[in-house]
Amino acid sequence: MPKIVVSRTSQYVNSMREYDIYIDNEKVDVINDGEKKIIEVSEGNHEIYIKIDWCKSKKLNMNLTEGQDINLKCGSEATGIKQVFALVYLFLPYKFVYLDYLLDDEEIYNDNKVSNYSRIKDMGMREFVLKCGIIRFGIPTAIIYSILMVLLNSNINSIRSFITNTIINLLVFTLVGGSLFGFTMWKYMKSKNA
Repeated sequence: MPKIVVSRTSQYVNSMREYDIYIDNEKVDVINDGEKKIIEVSEGNHEIYIKIDWCKSKKLNMNLTEGQDINLKCGSEATGIKQVFALVYLFLPYKFVYLDYLLDDEEIYNDNKVSNYSRIKDMGMREFVLKCGIIRFGIPTAIIYSILMVLLNSNINSIRSFITNTIINLLVFTLVGGSLFGFTMWKYMKSKNA
């Protein structure tokens, strides 16, 4: 039987979440951060894509023959400095995740320093909440929210009101939202790997 081999990059963005793998518009499997999945399919034409929430990759169409293996890679477009703008990608559902052919000599990209639960556990809950919840989630969310409020709200018409709103947003999103997000993700990872 033909096989489709899907390798997922290991990245900070979505590292604790699964991507759904769809073949011919049916969910056939899920793939975790840094994981590889081998899916056997029948001969003939197939359409494959990955999905997380409402964000989908482009669809790949392929015609497979007996014994043929196709190697694919998937991950998020939000890498490096683009992680700061990860929330913007949520409004671009076909740009947030990708699925593409893996070249023979190509290595899977890895920017995730926290790629598995044992490293997260070694980090400890406080450090995880600080790094992943407050710094990587809370601060960028507060900044993006402040900028959006300036663009969408005509009441903010001075630099002083912008600075005041930004400070309030930083306190709310960073301390409250970031802490809750980090703590929730810590608990989720702990229960998933218990």
